[in-house]
Amino acid sequence: MRTIEVVDYDPAWPSLFEGERDLLRQTLGDVVVASFHIGGSSTVTLHAQPCVNVACGSNSEVSISFAQASREPR
Repeated sequence: MRTIEVVDYDPAWPSLFEGERDLLRQTLGDVVVASFHIGGSSTVTLHAQPCVNVACGSNSEVSISFAQASREPR
């Protein structure tokens, strides 16, 4: 059986999201037109898995494929 870790909200999560968002913008440039912090780590009142989830939007016809990645909070 797989164990899933759930932790108290971490006030560092918004900053981690901002760092990931900025890295995506630097890497992909104008392809990313919007990015959002989603999932449990985006909501102050929730316990969540200790990872930051990012959703990106694009108005480009370029197809972008992302491998699933998880980064531990620093």
